[in-house]
Amino acid sequence: MTTERRILRHLTERGPLDVVELATALETHPMTVELACERLHENERVRLVGSSRYRLVDGERAGGARIDSERDDGIGTDSER
Repeated sequence: MTTERRILRHLTERGPLDVVELATALETHPMTVELACERLHENERVRLVGSSRYRLVDGERAGGARIDSERDDGIGTDSER
């Protein structure tokens, strides 16, 4: 599972979280999470709330089609993410 998908699932379960909280929960480096969140933000999947705190956009949810389906927006296509 890509970092982006893991972030989306975690935000669905826990609500808005900052980059450090996400990195700790996902056992990933904060810079990896920050870059993944920036990609998600650029693709309008998450919103920035305050400084380095993210939440899902309206209508986004884990287990739903937006997260589980393959989208042609480049998210999740790189195995390094």
